[in-house]
This record gives sequence, structure tokens and C-alpha cells, in this order.
Amino acid sequence: MSTNSSPPTRRSVLKIAATGGALGLIASASSSIVSPARAAGIAADNAIRRFHINIPEAALVDLRRRINATRWPEREMVADDS
Repeated sequence: MSTNSSPPTRRSVLKIAATGGALGLIASASSSIVSPARAAGIAADNAIRRFHINIPEAALVDLRRRINATRWPEREMVADDS
């Protein structure tokens, strides 16, 4: 039982990809319909809130020391931009 299937052409691959993309857009658009009550909850979740982080001062001092001790490469001496 042999089949003579040829490899897919660029056109057929693009057609399949475009169809899949269109179906994905339709699915995401239909799932993004939100009730007014849900929209209020989403807006509250997206509110800007303060962000606090505690990093020990010793870690910051060590990081600054390592950055200052970094040996950066010398500037290239090549005349052109190659």
C-alpha cells in the first residue's frame, strides 16, 4: 500500500497557517467578551500597587564591589565597522 504524497508546498503551508491563525483570533475574540461585573473585577486587579523588595545591604555592597572590579575589554582598534 504505497501512496504518492508529495511534500507540502510553501503555498499550502501558508494557507494552513493563515487558517489556524484566523481560527485562533476568532476563538480569542469570542472568549474575551466580559460581563460588566467581571470587567470591574479585572480593572481592580490591574490597579497600580506599591512594590517592596528587601535586599540585604551586604549583598548590594558585594554587587557594587564586583561591578567595580570587572575587567572590561579594551576598545577594538579596527578602523572599519566590520
